[in-house]
Amino acid sequence: MKQEVKTEVKVEVKAEAPSVANGAGNGKRQVASDSDSDDDIPISGLAKRKKLKVETKVKTEKARVTTPSSRSTPRKAKKRVIKIKIRQQECTEELYETLKGQLAQELLCRWWYAMEWPPVRASSPKLHGVQELDGYPGAFIRVKGDDLGSIIDTRSSVGKPSFLHFFAMSSEDLLKLLLQAYDKQMEVLVEHEGPDVPLLKELQKARASAARINPEKAERGVRKVLKNFAELEREIKEVALKEAEEEEEEDEDDDDDDTADD
Repeated sequence: MKQEVKTEVKVEVKAEAPSVANGAGNGKRQVASDSDSDDDIPISGLAKRKKLKVETKVKTEKARVTTPSSRSTPRKAKKRVIKIKIRQQECTEELYETLKGQLAQELLCRWWYAMEWPPVRASSPKLHGVQELDGYPGAFIRVKGDDLGSIIDTRSSVGKPSFLHFFAMSSEDLLKLLLQAYDKQMEVLVEHEGPDVPLLKELQKARASAARINPEKAERGVRKVLKNFAELEREIKEVALKEAEEEEEEDEDDDDDDTADD
């Protein structure tokens, strides 16, 4: 019995060995055939092929490295611009809530009682095919031609009633202008409606409330807000400086016109 088992095992091993050997032999032949294809190419050709592979690999790696950085630069700039705009909006909202901001808003509702804008000109510009808008001296609308309906604004930007313009003034000057506007508004109201009109009492209370504001305290509140918003503070100063320069230029032009008329 022992002899039979041994013979069976030996036979099976011997039978399987050739098949494995054949498989290994086939694999070796295939590899050899692949290497034979390279053997047919000259050495210079192989060198060129390896060089091309290295160059293409380096180029792809460079592209991967440079592309993200080049794209990130404009994105960062865009985000910075958006961030500045958001900060300016936040700053404007906070400035509206300051004492000086409240004074500026109150004056915006009744500025025409305290100041004249645009300033009256001795000679208006000669325009053809236009009609002046009612209540807006210096602003015209085209009634003829290809630009029918378009607006032409010849008003000066100096002293233009806006929140930024009023805010660029000192709190003391702003308060004086507001109180003057309240007084004139109440005077006109009494002339047209009489002394018993309900709105008169509201205006008197509003004027008394504004008169109690300390200009120095109002300025301190503004400086406190602007510490966190240096960008907008610079813009406000530029507006004030620009308007002062433009006002000087207009005064010089008026003097020149008067001299020419003489």
